[in-house]
Amino acid sequence: EMSTSDDDQSCLLCLIFDVISIQKQSQNLHADKVLGAIILFCNSYLLMHRQNRLVVIVVTNTEARVIYPPKSHSNNRLHPVYHEVASILSSELASLQSIIGEFQDSEPGDAPQTTSYGLSNSFSKSLCIINNQQKRGKFLPRMLVIQFNKDRIIDYNSIMNSIFSAQKMGVIIDSFIVSKFDSHILQQASFLTGGLYIKHMDENDILQFLMTYFLSDNKVRELFNQPLQKSIDFKASCFCHNNPVEYAYMCSVCLALLCSDENLVKCPVCETPVRNRSQSIMKN
Repeated sequence: EMSTSDDDQSCLLCLIFDVISIQKQSQNLHADKVLGAIILFCNSYLLMHRQNRLVVIVVTNTEARVIYPPKSHSNNRLHPVYHEVASILSSELASLQSIIGEFQDSEPGDAPQTTSYGLSNSFSKSLCIINNQQKRGKFLPRMLVIQFNKDRIIDYNSIMNSIFSAQKMGVIIDSFIVSKFDSHILQQASFLTGGLYIKHMDENDILQFLMTYFLSDNKVRELFNQPLQKSIDFKASCFCHNNPVEYAYMCSVCLALLCSDENLVKCPVCETPVRNRSQSIMKN
């Protein structure tokens, strides 16, 4: 019989892997090496505690796909034998590489507009899974987001809503950025939820960084000195040019921020007509 103390120490990790970030401008990334490092990290995480739970969500061009646990498993089976995870995740490697290949072979402007909602959708799915599992027992929930490119600003509102929900639920959001671009959204996510924000540009060290900074659970981290964010950009970004702004025009319907109101007929996000500017768009 499992003791209460053991149960209290078990964790639920929702790992979000942004596949669509590996595009033509990131050709130095090798998909097989990156995915191999993620599989090894997942195995190591499950070996840390026999009741650890794992969910792996992949952001594709059209959806946030849960690749582990597979649909054939029951909803409460999130703490399997570690070698089972390696087998299942490995079987997904070919399909993921084909998705990545489609983006690498396409022109930069060919990516479908539906890619913009994938990351925000993965946040929502993760929080729903965590909320469902919290009703079954005690554990330490956290999310780990691995991103290889710059933010898509259209996700900002929905992701910020998820961040506030995670903060209320006590869910830590860790961010691992393998890119030359900082992620202002994930900087805020990690800061507000008490997670780690690590930026590193060399894919050869992905496994080392995952094992060093993101393997330990929430309580173990209190015993070690963790790297602190040197700077956090709390500026919001405009939805029209993706530029940080201190002052902006705000849509009163969807709260989209716009750096300019020139020739503004409707909101570019929710498409609400601007009939009376003083009522529909106000200076924030």
